[in-house]
Amino acid sequence: GRHIGIGHAVVKADNTILTRICTRIVAWLLGRLAGATIFGGLTTATFAETQRIRYTSTNVQVNSNGLPALFGPWFQADQPGGVFTNFPSASNILFTIPRAPAAGTTRTVTGMGPQGMFVNGVTLYNFLDGNSYSNSGGDDAILATAGGPITVTTLATISSAASFEQGPQAPRSLVTALPLFHSVLATATESVSSATWPTTLGGATISITDSAGATLAAPISYASPTQLNFLLPAGLATGAAKVTITSGGVATASNINVQPVYPHLFMLNRRGLAAATLTRARFGSISTEQVYTTSNGALVASPIALNGDQVYLTLYGSGLGTATTATATIGGVAATVTYAGPQGTYQGLDQFNILIPAALAGKGQVEIVVTAGGKPSNPVNITVQ
Repeated sequence: GRHIGIGHAVVKADNTILTRICTRIVAWLLGRLAGATIFGGLTTATFAETQRIRYTSTNVQVNSNGLPALFGPWFQADQPGGVFTNFPSASNILFTIPRAPAAGTTRTVTGMGPQGMFVNGVTLYNFLDGNSYSNSGGDDAILATAGGPITVTTLATISSAASFEQGPQAPRSLVTALPLFHSVLATATESVSSATWPTTLGGATISITDSAGATLAAPISYASPTQLNFLLPAGLATGAAKVTITSGGVATASNINVQPVYPHLFMLNRRGLAAATLTRARFGSISTEQVYTTSNGALVASPIALNGDQVYLTLYGSGLGTATTATATIGGVAATVTYAGPQGTYQGLDQFNILIPAALAGKGQVEIVVTAGGKPSNPVNITVQ
């Protein structure tokens, strides 16, 4: 469920076992965080060590040093990508846990939403968000207050519709909302049939309140109870923004980190095959080709023969934001970008025209990274024969 309770088992906790567990987990984290940027000038995680466990007739008290280093790192909506905030300097923390914990009888909805995400993809929540998960009911359950039933604020994740990454997004980006804990994002399944997108679709509306306090409605291209595809409006202020999805009288909350530029590239399969087309110039003639073929019902790379021709790759992505230029590498080799900008037909869709370097002939599968505004995209790949 969403909340983890610690009961009488703490009383019998063995300090040696706890120390071993903490040491192993922190060692696991340290092995995966080389090169991470860390606030406060720290370059390594603080070890989480239990210093002392004391008991009273009513409570268990645990002293810990740097315990937050154990629980993470997590991504927060109000921090830049690749930066982890939860490596504290050495500090003494006292946790007081009731020996006979009792379940709360009331909850207050505050809409605080997710606080971050663990490296394994599990989302972390603040218990003050007012929601609680019922294993028996298989859904969010919230108790009524003295004034009667209260509205449940449920949760969703926001990802790039191109890369599926949950990191920062730029204004005019295509993004996807997915539900958490059985949130219902729309009352019906509906998609648009034109390039003009409404702000209400499938019974759902989306409002975004940016760091400056301005609230804008987001155009929606696809709606279903389990997914919403929408466009981040242009003009959003940089910084942490709150996303509110309203459907069937229930508000679903999420957070998003808005940055001026943050490019994402579309992929055709789980292996990162680039969503792209080829334009070949040879002896004054122009022809187009695909970078993929179908094998056993799946899309796979179709090897590209350069043959001394000028072969241009057209990539599709989202997130250029305010950038008007971009650079690219293919297989680690700098490639000429002849165009970087809006695709022109669909809102939020960006296009990159890139000349494949002749030196890549015979290199096999190579990764492509586009950089705009100093921010590199997710890597995608093609195969060059």
